[in-house]
This record gives sequence, C-alpha cells and structure tokens, in this order.
Amino acid sequence: MNAIPHTALRALLLIVLALAIPAQAAAQDDKAAAEEAKEEAPMHVKESNAALERAREAYNDEKYEQAASLFLLASQIDPGAEHHKGTPYRNAARCHFWLGQYDKAVYWYDVYLRGWPDATDKADIKDERASANDRRNSPSQAPGPADIYDRSLLELVDTLKLRLESGAPAYTADGGGTTRLYRRAIELGYSDPVLSQWSATLRSKLLDELQTRWKPRQSSPLPDISPNAEGLDVSRGRLANLRSLAPRSSQMDLVVAYQRFLNAWGEYFNEKYEDAAESFLDAAQVMPGMTYLPYASALAHLRSGNPEAAVATLQSAVPGAPDAMKPYYDLLRAEALMLLGRHKDAAQLYLERGR
Repeated sequence: MNAIPHTALRALLLIVLALAIPAQAAAQDDKAAAEEAKEEAPMHVKESNAALERAREAYNDEKYEQAASLFLLASQIDPGAEHHKGTPYRNAARCHFWLGQYDKAVYWYDVYLRGWPDATDKADIKDERASANDRRNSPSQAPGPADIYDRSLLELVDTLKLRLESGAPAYTADGGGTTRLYRRAIELGYSDPVLSQWSATLRSKLLDELQTRWKPRQSSPLPDISPNAEGLDVSRGRLANLRSLAPRSSQMDLVVAYQRFLNAWGEYFNEKYEDAAESFLDAAQVMPGMTYLPYASALAHLRSGNPEAAVATLQSAVPGAPDAMKPYYDLLRAEALMLLGRHKDAAQLYLERGR
C-alpha cells in the first residue's frame, strides 16, 4: 500500500478537524450550561447564558453570522467572558471559521488561548487555529485589532483607555463620563477580554463617586441636600450604570443598600417624611458607614410633626454613635424636647453642649 503524501495527509487531517468543530462546540457548551443550572447565578450571568443559548441554536442551525454576534454579545454581558472562562471567544472563532473569515477566526482563537492558557481543550484549539491560519492570505503574521474593528472604534477605545488611566469621572451630571464611553465601545462591537478589567475599574470608580457625594459636609451632620446640589438624579444614574457593569456579589449588596438609601432621600425631598424616617433606619442597618442616617431619620420625624418619634430614634442611636455625631444628635433631641414641652430637659442638653 502506497504511503499518503505528507501534504495530502495534512489536508485530510484539516478536513477531519473542521468537521469535528460543530459537535465539539455544542457538547462543551451544553455541559457548561448544565453545571451553571446547579447554582443560583448573578443576573449578568443569567443574561449571558440566555445569549449563549441563542448562539448555540443559531450555530446548530448553521447561522454562523448570527451565532458569532451572539457569542460575542455574551462576552460583553459577562464582561470579558470572565464567568464563562473564555468559551464565547472560542465559539465565535469557530463561527468565523465556517464563514471563511479566517483572520477573525485566528484572532478570537488567539484571544482564547492567551486568556485561558490552562483550558482543558487547549490542544484541540491550537489545532483548530492552525487549520484556520493555513487558509489565511498572510499566515506568518497574526491578525490584530485593526483586522477586527473599525478605525473609529479603535480611536474611541484609545480615548477610553486614557480616561481610565487618568481617573476621569465615571459618571457626570449630563449622563456622560467614562462609563458612557465604555457603553459606546460595547454598542459598536468591542468585545475583547480587557472589558473585565475596565468594568471592574468603573465599578470601583462609580462606588467612590457615590460615597464621596453623600459624605457629610464639613461642620455639618448631613451632606448637601439642597435642591440645587448634585443630587438624586446623578446618584441614580451612577447606580444604574453600576448595576449594568456586572457587579460582584459584595458590590451587589452595596447596590441594593444604595438603592434603599436613595429611595429614602427621594421620600424626604417629596415631603413623605414619615416614610423617609423609616427608610433611613432601614438603610442604616445595611450601611453602617453612613453614621448620620439615624439623625436624618429623626429630622424627618420632626418635619412630619412627630417629635416624640424623633426623640426615641435619637435616644436609641446615641450610645453607638461616633463622637463627632453626638453633639448634633443632642442638639436635635433638644429641639424635639422643646416641641414636646419638655423645656427643662431641652435646656439641660443645650447647656451641656454649650460648655
């Protein structure tokens, strides 16, 4: 029996490899989906799973253009395909292989191999990459971002990188800021794994901006809550952007806490003082760093015409309050006592704080 020439043997192996790609992709993803179903997943993971399910259906129906877009969409919803360990990039590469878009196929194979060097299917993916690369016009030169993305998108990404490095505001009063650039990059199709790093940076920045905005003013127990101050709308915008950036479990707890906190201020500004008083105390239970919340609750009770509730709130809060807050608590309690007709008790507090 004559030996098969080397070139013919390699061509035969490439054909066999190519034919193995669809079933392999579906089988691996189905296993991942089954594992995922065993636990309660964060919202962004559930949403990326939904995109992956649609991508698998399109892939199995040989709708590779649609499948490639959906696989990359999953890598954006789960920024950088972090939770899914890069498998959306691997599968996008396979879609481009079948579309004959070998530069894009090799690019996404390289993204997967660089980002997940310990992947269990590493050897198979290297073979798949070689198959795609052999079909390229310039197999000796690896494709780069310029082969995948439009120039205008890459310019936007360069601007985004500069803003992230400079610590520019994540969210501004006009709805702009670095987060807006990040969202725009995704809308235009940017899907690389660096999204994971950028989203983490922006989440931290948005939290920092929220915390800075709601710190008490100097020589005051409360932040600036005048109607003209940067207030609820901007903070709600920051919170909405934070929620969209796939927060981790600990950050999600803060998102929920800040939502309660902002709801309380919303009730306060709308003169729903009794509701605000209760909401401030609810928020205080999950935001121990906001030491002025019992004061805000008592103030809301006073505004509602309920000085007795204000006194009770302050009396329960003072023992654990930081020293810096105690003078403010005592003075507000004195005001409530005056309204209750307990002038002697109020005078005693005024005298103690006047010394």
